Amino acid sequence: NKGVEPYSLSSHAKDWFGGKYSVDQMDPHTMQYMPQQLERPYSAYMLFYDKVSELPPSPARPAPPPQLPADIAEQVRSHNLRFIHERQLLDRAYFAFIHNLMTSNLTALPDFANGVNAEGTPVEPSPPVSVETEEVATGCLRIVLEFLHRIYLRMDASMRIHPDWHNITNRLVDSSVEGASIVLSYVLGQPGTLPSRLRPFLLECPVEGVRDVFGNILWHAIRVASQQAEVPALSAQVSASVSAVLEALVELLSDLAAMWEHAGKLFEVLSNVALLGPRHRQLLSVFGVVPRVVEAFVLVDARRVQLYPAAHQLISSLLRSCKVSSTTSGSNPFVLELPLRPREAQLEAALLENEAYLVKALRFCADDESVIATTQYLCWECRSVTTSVLTHLRRELRTMGASQLAPCLTMLARLLSMNDSLSALRVQLTMAGDCGIVPSLIADTVSAPRRALVLLEFIVSVSESLTHVHTFLLQYVPQELESAISWLHTALVSSPPAEQNGGSGVPHSDDTVTLLHQLMALFPSAAQGQEADEDDDVGAGSGPFEP
Repeated sequence: NKGVEPYSLSSHAKDWFGGKYSVDQMDPHTMQYMPQQLERPYSAYMLFYDKVSELPPSPARPAPPPQLPADIAEQVRSHNLRFIHERQLLDRAYFAFIHNLMTSNLTALPDFANGVNAEGTPVEPSPPVSVETEEVATGCLRIVLEFLHRIYLRMDASMRIHPDWHNITNRLVDSSVEGASIVLSYVLGQPGTLPSRLRPFLLECPVEGVRDVFGNILWHAIRVASQQAEVPALSAQVSASVSAVLEALVELLSDLAAMWEHAGKLFEVLSNVALLGPRHRQLLSVFGVVPRVVEAFVLVDARRVQLYPAAHQLISSLLRSCKVSSTTSGSNPFVLELPLRPREAQLEAALLENEAYLVKALRFCADDESVIATTQYLCWECRSVTTSVLTHLRRELRTMGASQLAPCLTMLARLLSMNDSLSALRVQLTMAGDCGIVPSLIADTVSAPRRALVLLEFIVSVSESLTHVHTFLLQYVPQELESAISWLHTALVSSPPAEQNGGSGVPHSDDTVTLLHQLMALFPSAAQGQEADEDDDVGAGSGPFEP
């Protein structure tokens, strides 16, 4: 040691025995301090000094000191030799040598020897694959896998000097007929002999960059193997490898609640697999993906449901691969392509009986395309789900400020655009009744003018694009609309602009004037009382209508 300092024995418990300790670290997503478990990087060791009266003759190999047991001495020697060996491996020059060796070999290997190009289309290898070429490709691939997982990916970021290792590995997979199977077998491991790399590198690893590299290599191997499974000569072996890896990935979902911060790449891989086609979605459904993911969403902190869009995409693609049994006006347009399978009871239980996932998704991810597609699929021709979803969205709207309304309004607009037998019900529930858009608008004109302005913009948008919404508003809420238009006109003509009222009023901008004109054009009967006033204002050359 370079320095010696006084030490208090009261600290021995935490300093001598390694183990784990807890610290509070800032979560960049929630901006709150969260407890994190870290490994202690140190433990105690002891130095033995043997006092001798004179130096013994130097033998060929010094014997261990008499006081040191032979087995301990052999362990010390073994550890020292291992240290010398690893010091040569954990070196930038060695990393550069392996990198240059593999990139050089790639130039002599064929492109797409596995028969699948980057788009997943069958192609002829160029040049044709010989036995010697296949041996070089598979040998290089095995070296790379061992190097990455035993050494390189375990290094500090400052030592990982080559960011393209996943591209090199994927090209080696493409250069070998057996490449994809080799990768899948390696990451899966063998019970009792070789450990699985899936959990340590895809879920437990705290370094996002390492998880990304591992996940990209894994996904490429799964995609290539899935394409090769269409070839009769390879189908049985490759299909078994893909199925085994997917089952192992699904097993990782059981620990999602505890490892949520690290789950992004796992969701991404599974979501990509689901997009490969109906056969893969059916396989994931058989392994029980949806109930596990939904259960994890229920357990984690509510705001964290927006961290991983790939998780919502995964749920959406699996659920929408199912047949809908209760339709009265044609097939559900939100299902994915044929062939479809019956919707299992476990999926309905996961998403309908337990509303926690859908409630959280609607609250924090209402404008996510996958969440929208899932909600539309569930609401199609289903009165109970439609009523539940719209009730929740209306309640959410009442708790949000003007700047937070956009996601919920996006979801509402997409639900209103659905053309099934429940279209009229959706318009009625959205626009009228308790917590409906129009009653909320009238209340906001007094207490929250900025919110009222956003809701009026929404009314104009859906009225211009959806005829049935416009018709409903003309027919059932003309008086409320007249009040809203009158309020906006008064705010523009008589009230001080928001810029002079602490930002709480209605901004006297061109956009606001345009909004008033749009409302008056869409609802002329409700705007009759304002047209004369507008003419007077324009003639007087004052207010927002001045040319």
